[in-house]
Amino acid sequence: MPSSAISCGGGGGSILFCSVGILLRRLQTNPNLIGASHVILDEAHQRDVGTDVLATLLRRALAANPSLRLIVMSATLDAPLFAAFFGNAPTVRVPGFTYPVKEYFLEDLENEVLHMRYCNGLHLSACEEESGGAIDFERLKLASERPNPVIDCEQVARVVRWVDSSRPPGGAVLVFLPGWAEIKAVASILEKSPVS
Repeated sequence: MPSSAISCGGGGGSILFCSVGILLRRLQTNPNLIGASHVILDEAHQRDVGTDVLATLLRRALAANPSLRLIVMSATLDAPLFAAFFGNAPTVRVPGFTYPVKEYFLEDLENEVLHMRYCNGLHLSACEEESGGAIDFERLKLASERPNPVIDCEQVARVVRWVDSSRPPGGAVLVFLPGWAEIKAVASILEKSPVS
């Protein structure tokens, strides 16, 4: 899920880093983001309902609040699409190297490292890659029938340890968790028994 930041003007200024959901809640009580000078929407390519609704509400806020500035960032964003959506906004391209990322699904790891309870989601892009461009609708159906899981932080830590021990040294593991409590819990588990 993309994160957003609001930089609120004032005396010394302040910065609020928050999720799309938190910013959507803030927009309910302050739809024009009065008092905010900038909104930074990072990882905007992760097109989900929340991000799309946020983009629509931010476009309205920009029209009503001429002092508000919006910065939309992404390494893989369809820049012309977003520029047109925000009234032919200028774009800046920063050249650089993108690092290859390999996506793994929790259910793909169950035989190697986990005692599965249920899947916690599905990424269609990886599903399409695995099947040569066709979406694996059976996998999608199975994932959508499962309840939204409670994050098993011990299980997440086991996956991180398994990835660390089964790969050559170097590189990084990105773990996306839904909230601060889960991040702290997984970090605490890993700190008790650090990966190599």
